[in-house]
Amino acid sequence: MASPCELITSGADKRDSGKAAAIAAKEVWRIQDKYSRFDSRSTLSHINQRAGHPTRVDGETARLLNTAEHLYQISNGRFDISSGVLQKAWTFGGNTGVPSAEAVNQLMPAIGWKKIRWEDPTLLLREGMQIDFGGFGKEYAADAALTKTKAVVDFPV
Repeated sequence: MASPCELITSGADKRDSGKAAAIAAKEVWRIQDKYSRFDSRSTLSHINQRAGHPTRVDGETARLLNTAEHLYQISNGRFDISSGVLQKAWTFGGNTGVPSAEAVNQLMPAIGWKKIRWEDPTLLLREGMQIDFGGFGKEYAADAALTKTKAVVDFPV
């Protein structure tokens, strides 16, 4: 996820701390693999590749979409996962240049949560649209890792 993440344990020995770290890391990597926009085999890439066609999603993805819809609503549209198509202008892969206004404006018709049809468990993106969970995916992964860890260890994490 290209972001640092720390796991801090209290009152645990090295072996138990290592066990907690392994559980957390496994969960973070699972989520990374499932929702990476950089992996053409990920669930997220599959959804984006199917733009223009209804796609049935699993329960975890549905919860993320419900969260995204809620964040869109409470931010008055400022938080919008449909901005995924902007990666065509901003690559975030070492390119430090700012794209031209023209390049961004050409992508704007493919952005907007209101253009998405979401009726759990079926998602329909308009052709050319892409979603990206990057705006809250790291936080989701951290919470999921903590939940998995706390289910197995009996010390503060």
